[in-house]
Amino acid sequence: MTALLRAGVLAIKPEDIGRTPHENDAIWGVLMELGHPEIVVSLVALIDGSVSIYLSDGDGVIGCGLHPDVRQAALRMLTVAEQLQNECRPVQQFPMPEQKQARFYLLSDRGVLGATAALTALEEGAIELAELFYAGHTVISLVELLGAGVDLVDEIHLAEHARNRRLQLASQLQDRAEMDDQQLALKPRGRGCRILPYVGNAARRSQH
Repeated sequence: MTALLRAGVLAIKPEDIGRTPHENDAIWGVLMELGHPEIVVSLVALIDGSVSIYLSDGDGVIGCGLHPDVRQAALRMLTVAEQLQNECRPVQQFPMPEQKQARFYLLSDRGVLGATAALTALEEGAIELAELFYAGHTVISLVELLGAGVDLVDEIHLAEHARNRRLQLASQLQDRAEMDDQQLALKPRGRGCRILPYVGNAARRSQH
């Protein structure tokens, strides 16, 4: 699931988040990924306030941007990305980072820009991209500290429960229709799993 969500982020167009392209090559989204020994942590921040953290083991936290402090920190990260976009180059492939490596993908009006750096160089502040690395860590730390967002696995379970409930209701209504020799037109109700919606308690946090 997190792999699908990650791919969806990299495929987003400006109009998908209600934005019209500017002529100044603005940055409107950032994907920062950190390669750890057993897991990759992916932080997503979009200009519409969406903030999510995906883990390569399938876990994650979504809807974090509804917390004002997290949202403000994410917008600050986008500002830093805007200032450092010349440190990146246009890319058309989006591999995940290797161990002890970080990858940055900037969503811009001229396409996706990418950069790769060693975690040690970023942690030591030895390169320009370290400022973006620090800004991303501030977002992650706030998500952990404030318990912002809702656990992705919990959200999926809620969506599956709602779907099963709709199917059960549809089956019951169909049985009644057959007993009455009538045909009922059934429409699915409820909502599916979305990346934005509400603030809840995150069951798991990424390690960094």
